[in-house]
Amino acid sequence: MQFAANGNNERLEAGPEAPKVAKCPQCGYTVTLRGRKQFRRNGDKTWFYRHKQGFPKTCSLRSGPPGR
Repeated sequence: MQFAANGNNERLEAGPEAPKVAKCPQCGYTVTLRGRKQFRRNGDKTWFYRHKQGFPKTCSLRSGPPGR
């Protein structure tokens, strides 16, 4: 997900200066900041927040098929 929330429910955008840990705005579970290299650019990264693997299965913002 591109956006997460901090402890005050303020919106945080994923990026190199963003906090490493935040919470999901949909379900409130902890999400971590990740970066993926873009191979066609000069070492740039795409930044995003991701749920801990397997938690929670019911969040609509979680990537992958439901119940995975």
